[in-house]
Amino acid sequence: EEYIPKARLMLANLQDDFTISIAQFQSLAAEYNTRPEGEEAQKDLGARFYLADKYSDAADSYEEFIKSYPKSTSLPEIHYWFASSLLALEKNQEAVEEHKKVLDKAKDSSWAPKSLLGMGNAYFKMKKYSDAEKQYLRILDQYHFYDELNLVYLKLGQTYEAEKKFKEAHGAYQALVESYPKSLEVSEAKDHMRDLEKAHPDLPQT
Repeated sequence: EEYIPKARLMLANLQDDFTISIAQFQSLAAEYNTRPEGEEAQKDLGARFYLADKYSDAADSYEEFIKSYPKSTSLPEIHYWFASSLLALEKNQEAVEEHKKVLDKAKDSSWAPKSLLGMGNAYFKMKKYSDAEKQYLRILDQYHFYDELNLVYLKLGQTYEAEKKFKEAHGAYQALVESYPKSLEVSEAKDHMRDLEKAHPDLPQT
């Protein structure tokens, strides 16, 4: 009987039908709410909603997880995805607050730079460009081995452009192109650089 909840959880994750899988996760979360399998089911429920672009349902699921498992070791990850769901719902300030909880609870975890990037994106959407810039620069300063620095440089360049710091924007794009030449963001960065060079002849021509 010890293997039954584990098996049911595995089957729910393998289920292709969205409606059936949601029902299975919800059943498992309720039935085993005092067991690790129930915790995992609640986490997987939020993930299944998020991947299906059902961000409101995902946010509700992650919020329920936080209430039900306040001592879970998965909380940094849950707060991050809860914040990401809120950001997708245009609840930008609420997303910032959730991302801050990740940094408060787990500043040395792999979720910390992700949350700084999420905070920066939220501030950018609110047109708080100075605050966005600070978050992106914190990643570059404190998390040198973060695996999405290419995206950070792109967002930093866009933020500098919004602030009319054209030299700094050009430098951020150039850092992206030179440091991550095979990344998907390179083409967009090059387009930005060309536009900046046309508008501002004093910039280095590449």
